[in-house]
Amino acid sequence: FKEQLKVQLKLRDMVTEIHKTIAEIRSVREQIESYMDRFNEDQATSATSIMEQLTEVEETLIQTKTESHQDPINYPVKLDTHVGYLYSVTHSQEGKPNDAIYDRMKDLDAEWAAVKKDYTQIINSDLQSLLKSMQEMDMPHIVVPNN
Repeated sequence: FKEQLKVQLKLRDMVTEIHKTIAEIRSVREQIESYMDRFNEDQATSATSIMEQLTEVEETLIQTKTESHQDPINYPVKLDTHVGYLYSVTHSQEGKPNDAIYDRMKDLDAEWAAVKKDYTQIINSDLQSLLKSMQEMDMPHIVVPNN
């Protein structure tokens, strides 16, 4: 049961981290949107690009188009659902997880690492450039939660 618990905790932590990232993306995007009417042309172009990039990352992590219970049939599941499903599979089994679970977890972990790298690049590079130009104009700062 130790191995099962270890896998479940890893998957739980991955889902938690994915959901925190989604919340951060939504917060940053909302803050940027609130300043759009105050940005100059260069800032507005940069802000629009950042919001588009953040939306792309969000749509990799979670299905944003589902509105009803039947929508999952119409739209593909995203990373958070894959990780959540694997968690439920490991939770429903007794004993050590099989090799397929470890293989799938490795694949999902690699996919999450790539998305996280893209997100970090947006926050640490593109957003920082926008924040610098905002600071030069004495505009309020955009806060990235948990960062």
